[in-house]
Amino acid sequence: MPVSLITLLVFSFALSGWGGSPAGIVVDPQGRLLVGAKAVLTCGQISEAAWSDAQGRISFHQPQEGESCTLSVTYPGFASFQRVVTEAPDPWVIELRLSTVEHVIDVFEEQEEGISTTLSSVTLSELELKRISNNTADLIRYAKALAGVTLGKDRIYVDGLPSSSLPPAAAIAQITVNRDPFSAEYAESDRNHIEITTKSPDRQLRFNFSGASLGLGGGNALASDSDATSRSTNLGLSGPIPRLPLTFSMHASLGSFRRDQPIVATTLQDGPGSGASLLAPTTDSTGSADFSTYYSRSETVRANFSFHETRVKSSNRNVGGLTLLEAGMGSDFTTREARATLEMVGTHHIYRGGVVFNQRNSHAWANNTGLGIEVLDSFVAGGPKIADSRIRNTSWTWKNVVHSSSRGRLWSTGVTLSRSVDSDFELPNILGLMQFETLQDYEDALAGAPTGTWYVARGNGQVKYRSTAAAAFVQGELLRSRKAMVRGGLRADYQSRGGVFFSPRLFGAIQLRPFTLRGGAGLFVQNWPNATFVQTMKGDPSHLQRFLVKNVSFDDLNSEIENTRPWSVSIISPDLTRARHLMLRGSIEGRFGHFVPALEYTWTNGTHLLGSRRLM
Repeated sequence: MPVSLITLLVFSFALSGWGGSPAGIVVDPQGRLLVGAKAVLTCGQISEAAWSDAQGRISFHQPQEGESCTLSVTYPGFASFQRVVTEAPDPWVIELRLSTVEHVIDVFEEQEEGISTTLSSVTLSELELKRISNNTADLIRYAKALAGVTLGKDRIYVDGLPSSSLPPAAAIAQITVNRDPFSAEYAESDRNHIEITTKSPDRQLRFNFSGASLGLGGGNALASDSDATSRSTNLGLSGPIPRLPLTFSMHASLGSFRRDQPIVATTLQDGPGSGASLLAPTTDSTGSADFSTYYSRSETVRANFSFHETRVKSSNRNVGGLTLLEAGMGSDFTTREARATLEMVGTHHIYRGGVVFNQRNSHAWANNTGLGIEVLDSFVAGGPKIADSRIRNTSWTWKNVVHSSSRGRLWSTGVTLSRSVDSDFELPNILGLMQFETLQDYEDALAGAPTGTWYVARGNGQVKYRSTAAAAFVQGELLRSRKAMVRGGLRADYQSRGGVFFSPRLFGAIQLRPFTLRGGAGLFVQNWPNATFVQTMKGDPSHLQRFLVKNVSFDDLNSEIENTRPWSVSIISPDLTRARHLMLRGSIEGRFGHFVPALEYTWTNGTHLLGSRRLM
């Protein structure tokens, strides 16, 4: 059973030549302190061992001057690392990787190492994840539940890059939730920050297959003869490419779901309250494919390329209950993502960079393009308001980050550049939708009475919007001692039409046994989503014009709209400003044997939140 968790261990030694006492700290790439790492420094016939303390620090006594020594570092679940060290006036940065474990006898201690004890963050290793589920969405929900953040929206990063697609569970090495809410590397403050680290397959050919076909009930309580069936198939293949320092991984999955939706509607033909029942089949078919290649000739250079595609096709959406089959819609949704990452480890720094391309296509079409009819609390028939809709989003993000060590403290800096293009095409139902409050109003309208309200749209529903965003950050440790640390950072965010906004961050922690106190403060800015401008453009006078006409009959539809003004027009406010949040957070945590109580408090104040202005 392979344990190839790509969690990186950075060991930074602050050396001013061998004339001083070697000392350092043990952290992971994101700056998390690792406690209990063992380091052994061997100089000639003399060996000295040290373990990292609660602040991740390790120190040795002064070695013999001018003598070459061997340094080895070990940590549970990681392969041992050795290097010959000599006089070095600058700090060292040494990276360790996990080895492949073919047989695991006792994993309980390693599982405990992979779970954080804080209230709002958690880190789960591969050993823990593989015992939960083989579904990535389930793993994320489990990690969020452990962190206590089941509410709110998520922002997902895969190998440090933003992602709209989830990798297969078999390729995940680690999931982290809300690791560092005050990190200057990221901009989110109102979303759950989820980081997924993928792993490189071992150099052994592996194949897996699973499938299921279920038809054991799942019917609807409104119809005793309704039924539901589902099928799923998963395939996986991974292994080495002979004679090359490359490994590959391929995964594919197919699924289908069918459910009978009962339609219980009161129509004039049935008579009021008759409740005629009809079963309408709704179907969903899904398919996804992943392909990844990993390059690793040495411990200092690693690269990865991956491609992911998912397609979901549905029929008879919104059908059921009071909505008849003719008023439903079909849809086809496709998402594609390609990413390439590079990691290079130098003597005193680690570079991580990459680029990710995303494309999402959505197509929805009406089952019927006739006049829509809606009788409140009775039935919905005819065509929906939108006859056809096509949405496409294309974006790319390029990111570069450098971690370094200076005077025994960790520093990181980076830059991100992104571009996004959204296009939206909406073809409204040319006949619109007639709405009635009661069945009697509908019957009167059939006889020619003006008892209906008519919703209809005219014009051009095709729009496109482009935006560019860039961000730069610097972050480092301002103060570090055995029982306290202070980390500060500054981030600058730029977006088209929004200018530059600076966000300072500050975080500190102190240990007062048996308590640990943590606190932080930071400013955050939210970039505008393209959808804000796309929806506004669709409703401006040069695109779609939406009309609402009251007290009309079926005979008045074409004539009533000629002298009617649009019921709403949307514009962008000239003083539109990006939303900003000030966040303060403090916590206290105590350890009393195996009992670890903790209390955390967060205060957030948001300004310039998105709204809308309408001209009637």
